[in-house]
Order: sequence, then structure tokens, then C-alpha cells
Amino acid sequence: MELNLEQKKLIQASPAGQGLVKGVAGSGKTTVALHRALFLRRYYCLTPQDRLLLVTYNRTLINYLAHLYDKIEEEYKDYYQNIFSDQEDKVEIQNIDSIMYQYCIAQKGRLAYKLLFDKDVASSVLSECIGELSKKYAQARILDERNVSFLMDEIIWIKACHYLEIEEYQGADRLGRSSQQSKDGPQKLLKNSETRKAIFELMQLYDRKLKEKGYLDFSNINIMALHYAKENKEKNIIILL
Repeated sequence: MELNLEQKKLIQASPAGQGLVKGVAGSGKTTVALHRALFLRRYYCLTPQDRLLLVTYNRTLINYLAHLYDKIEEEYKDYYQNIFSDQEDKVEIQNIDSIMYQYCIAQKGRLAYKLLFDKDVASSVLSECIGELSKKYAQARILDERNVSFLMDEIIWIKACHYLEIEEYQGADRLGRSSQQSKDGPQKLLKNSETRKAIFELMQLYDRKLKEKGYLDFSNINIMALHYAKENKEKNIIILL
């Protein structure tokens, strides 16, 4: 595949913190990421400790990306060859959930809990929590079993944003919830409201109930993995998402 000028600029840019490449399906984002990995491998992986991590979102894509990576590497072998260090095993391709799980099991005692995969169990625990809090927040009509799906999505969103304090959630702009997604709940949650307070306390109760039953969900694993990664930097890693 012939790269255009804009793609070459993205591939050959010096590492400078986070970056975001946007484009419609088929515009070449994956191709750019793979070329970027090979470029960084050649020019920035010069010591045994240096690594590149290419992250995707499911297991199926790992094999697909590995195939494309090998194909591009072979096609551009003269360009991306590095004479200063062994380039084998410099680039690792993983999916995000497996990375989170690896960080989780690296923390002693975390495996005392089972990973929660069963959505029916999650919904049942959340319904139980709604029942316990509905009287306390009688004015917050959102706490209704008919809104279980909406509330579960909101809890996942709160954790994904890493809002660990009520003040963070109360002041956050809630973006990305379409009318289709909100058919079983409100399309807008007012800031600094009793409704948000109720949802945040619901999340806290839900987490406690899960642990009492011996479970951890993936949202909590992601938070624990983030904390562990910040406190335990072991390698020089450049991450491509």
C-alpha cells in the first residue's frame, strides 16, 4: 500500500505524549498504527528494555493485526531494519482486557475474587441495590428496576472516566449517550443533582455487594490495573491504541 503524505507525517512524528488519529472506516488508521510501530521499533527501541505495545479491543483482532504487521514488515524490511539492536520481540500485540487481567493478577490477593462475566448476576445484584436505596432517594425516580440497563451503563461510564469522588461525577459533562441508548432512562442527568448523588451511591453499594458475593467486575479490574501500572513502572513502553 502506498502511503500518502499525511500518513507519513503521522508515522514519522517524534514521540510526544498522547495523540489521537481520527478517520472513517477504511481510511487507513490501522495501517498507520502498524507502520508507526515499525518506525518506532527502528528509531526508538535501541536498548534491551525498550518495548512497543500495540493494543486492540478483542482477541480476534490480535491475529489479524499480527498478520498485517508481518506483511508490512516484510514489504518494508529494508526501510525498517535496525542494525543497532535485535528487533525480535520488541513489539507485542494484545487486547485490552488481557492486559487489565495481567495487572490484576500481579496484585497479591486480588484473585480471591471471581471475575464477573454473567450479566444476569450483575443485573440481579444491581436490582437488589436499587431496592435498598429507592426509599432513601424517593425523589430520584431514576432508582427503578425498569432502569437497570440504563443504570448499569451509567456505572460503567463513571468507572471508565475514573470518577472516584462524588464531586467529580456531579460536575462532569455527560456526553455520548444517544436517544436510542437512553430509551430506558433520561437522556440528560443534571449536574449537582440528587439523581447523580443517588446513582453514585448506587455504584458504591453495587461494588460492595459484588465483593460480598465474591465477585469483581471488569470495570473495577481496570481501575486497579491503572493504579498498579502507575506505581510499578518496570519497562520503557510506548503504547499504540
